[in-house]
This record gives sequence, structure tokens and C-alpha cells, in this order.
Amino acid sequence: RSEPPDLVLLDMSMPGLDGLGVLRILRANKQTAAIPVIMLTASAHKSKIMEAARLGVRDYLLKTGYSTQELLARIAKNLSRPQEPASIQVGTPSASATAAVVATPARESNRAS
Repeated sequence: RSEPPDLVLLDMSMPGLDGLGVLRILRANKQTAAIPVIMLTASAHKSKIMEAARLGVRDYLLKTGYSTQELLARIAKNLSRPQEPASIQVGTPSASATAAVVATPARESNRAS
């Protein structure tokens, strides 16, 4: 991909490289370092949350009990303020998730220009 994504949804637990490992790679690359990342996880371990915050994750949602509307609202919030400093808000999601990338149509149309 020639352009970086607008936002990354990242699961903490994945086979092979975990979400924190992926986040470290994203932050180490100058093309992806500023991309907002929302971490989804079943783990509420404080040490994992603090490490994600230290690495600059923008938001942190627990997979137990969140709504689609909450996830979409957090995606919209993070896309509308991409340069704001990170502030983790621990929520309670319900659906399982894996690492995913989201791009907004507005940014896609800007790329074509």
C-alpha cells in the first residue's frame, strides 16, 4: 500500500506477533507513527493497558459488552482529531475483533487529487 491507513483497529491477542508488537512496529515507522490506533482486547490487565498507552494507543476497548455504535463513535472521534494526544478510554466491547484498517472516504478522495 502506498499510503498509510487513516486509523488502525488492533486486537491485543493475535497469533504470532501480538497487538503491542504490531503497535511498536507502527510507532517505529515514520510513515505510520502518527496513525491513530484503537486497541480491542479481552484483557483488562493494567500492565498491558499502560504499555499500550506508553506506545501511544488512542483508545482501548474491552471485547466484553461494547456496542457497534460505541465502536463507530470512537472511530469517528479518533478520525476527526488525528493529531490530538492519546487518551485511553477503557470501554466494554462485546464482539470479537482482529486487527483491521479503516480509511475514510474524505481522505481517500484527497489522495486521488
